[in-house]
Amino acid sequence: MKILCVDDDATSRTLFKSGLSSRLMPEDEIMISTCAEDGLDVINNHSIDMVITDMKMPGLSGIDFLKKIKELEPDIEVIVITGHASINTAVEAMKIGARDYLEKPINIPILLEKISNIRDLINKQHELEEYKMAKEIIEDNAGEDISRLEIFNQNLQNRLSAIKETAQSKVSDSEKVKKIKLLLEKTL
Repeated sequence: MKILCVDDDATSRTLFKSGLSSRLMPEDEIMISTCAEDGLDVINNHSIDMVITDMKMPGLSGIDFLKKIKELEPDIEVIVITGHASINTAVEAMKIGARDYLEKPINIPILLEKISNIRDLINKQHELEEYKMAKEIIEDNAGEDISRLEIFNQNLQNRLSAIKETAQSKVSDSEKVKKIKLLLEKTL
C-alpha cells in the first residue's frame, strides 16, 4: 500500500517516516510531502492508496486539498490530522470524504490502528470488486451456455422431426432405415 503523508511540520514528517516505516507491512511505501501542492503532484504521478494530511498548512488548505484528492482519485482513503481546536474542521473533512481523523499530537499506535482498519476496508473493497467481476463472467458464460444448449436443442428437434417424417413416408423400409441412419449420424 502506498501512503502519502502531507504535513508542513518537519517533526511530524520525521514521525511519519520513522514511526510508520518500521511498523507497517514490508510492501508498504511511505511518501512524504511538505505541502498540499506537492501532495497533488505525488498523487498525479503515483498510485496512492491512502493520504494522511494535516489540515492546517500554508498554501492550499487541508479542506481544499481533500476536495482536490476526491476530485482526482475518489478511491483514495484520507486520514486528516487536526489540532484540538479544530474538531469542527475534522467533522467537515469527514463529510467531504475523509475516512478518519486523528488529533495532534500524533499518537503512532492509534495512527497504525487507523491505517490497519483502512487497509482492511481497502482489501474488502478489492474482494468485492473481484467477486463482482467473477459473477459477471459466470453470468456471461451461463448465458452463452444456455444459448448453445438452445441451438443444440433446436437442431435436435429438427432432426427428430426429419426422422419422424422419414418414418412416416411411403418409401421402402430399407430406404427409411438408410435416411434415419444418416440423420442419426448427423445428430451424434
